[in-house]
Amino acid sequence: MEAEQVGKAASEVLGGLRPPTSKSATTTPEASLQADKRERLAAYRQAVTANLDFYLKSRVPRLYQQACMLSFMPDNPELAHTTLDKRGLFITGPAGTGKTHLATALFRKNLGRTAFLKNGYPELSATWASVPDVLLRLRATFDGEGRESDVTAELANVRLLVLDDLGAEKASEWTALALYTIISRRVNWMRPTIITSNLTLAEIDAADPRLASRLGGMTVLLLRGEDRRLAEPPDAGDTTKGE
Repeated sequence: MEAEQVGKAASEVLGGLRPPTSKSATTTPEASLQADKRERLAAYRQAVTANLDFYLKSRVPRLYQQACMLSFMPDNPELAHTTLDKRGLFITGPAGTGKTHLATALFRKNLGRTAFLKNGYPELSATWASVPDVLLRLRATFDGEGRESDVTAELANVRLLVLDDLGAEKASEWTALALYTIISRRVNWMRPTIITSNLTLAEIDAADPRLASRLGGMTVLLLRGEDRRLAEPPDAGDTTKGE
């Protein structure tokens, strides 16, 4: 699997590292150990950046695996320089204007920042998911496939999360509460979240004022333009176009 290849590549990079040589007789073993951890983590993040495609294939739909900031060409070119902060980002606009492309490009750009060391082993903490798929996972717990609280906790605690196509789900009191719980926890703990939707904040507010308030606290981007899919269908090998 691609992820295993990357893990092996990252391990090779990390395996070649050695604890930094002490430059001072006063350097303590603990300080040396911490310096080594920082060096190993920096090397791992570089390895992630160099092999993003492998990681993306384990999280992002094939159509968007090549999405990156350089290939993002919306009607407003300045949006290609969009950055992500802890407030999160809500991307809204009509279908086909590049919302998912931009969200995935930002996911890719920020993926390395989620790397951390767990028991000395490097891991990533990032998830890409469509809202309808999230709700399907939650509903599956009703039939005994895991616990709803575990799914909610996983999505609430991951360091970087994309929630694509908010509003495509069938609205109900349960779906509203489930989505609000995940998003609210992430906002409270300042964990970056990228959310896309065909709905405007006003339309979301009409159905769920609490959720709209949370989204309104994020950086809000409105993408304009015609549906690219209808104007120029992508070639079979072109993965840079879409919502």
